[in-house]
Amino acid sequence: MHKKLNMKTILEKRNRMKKGISPVISTIIIVAVAIAISIAVASWLMGLWTGFTTSENLKIVTATAYSSNVNGSTAAGLTEKRGNETIANIWIKVKNEGGAAATIDSVYVYNKHASFKVFNETGGEESGNSIPAGALRWIAANYSGTLTPGQTVQIKIITKAGTQLQYTTTVAP
Repeated sequence: MHKKLNMKTILEKRNRMKKGISPVISTIIIVAVAIAISIAVASWLMGLWTGFTTSENLKIVTATAYSSNVNGSTAAGLTEKRGNETIANIWIKVKNEGGAAATIDSVYVYNKHASFKVFNETGGEESGNSIPAGALRWIAANYSGTLTPGQTVQIKIITKAGTQLQYTTTVAP
C-alpha cells in the first residue's frame, strides 16, 4: 500500500534535509579560522621585525662644520693647512639604531668625496669605519675648500650596505 503524501509531510521532509550544521560546530570552525589567521599575521610580523633588527639603521644626529680660514689662520685646531690648501673639518654625529653594524664606505661634502675618520664617543679614534649596533660615533670629514660662517653645507654618507644619508648644516662662526 502506498502512503498518501500530503503537502505538510512533503514540506517537513524537505526542511529536515536542509537542516545544516549545528551552532556548536559552526562556532568551533569560526574560532579555528580566526586562530589560523592570527598565527599567519604573527609570523609575518615577526619576519618583518627580524628584518629590522638584523640590519643597520644609521641616523645622523647632528653635524657641525667649521669655517676653514679665519683671518688667515686655522680655527682652534678644527682646520688645518696642507701646503696652500685649507682643509676644513666637519664633525658628524651618527647613531646606529639597527641590530647590525654599519660600515661607512664614503662621505661627500657638496658631492665631492671627502676623507674621513671615525671616532668613539669620548674622542678616541676607531680602528675601522664600522659603527656597532646601538653605538654613537663621530665622523670627522675633511673638506678641501673654503667654508665661511653662515654658509650651508650639504653632507652625504654612504654605507657598505648602500644606505645613503643626507644632512644639511650651517658653518659655525
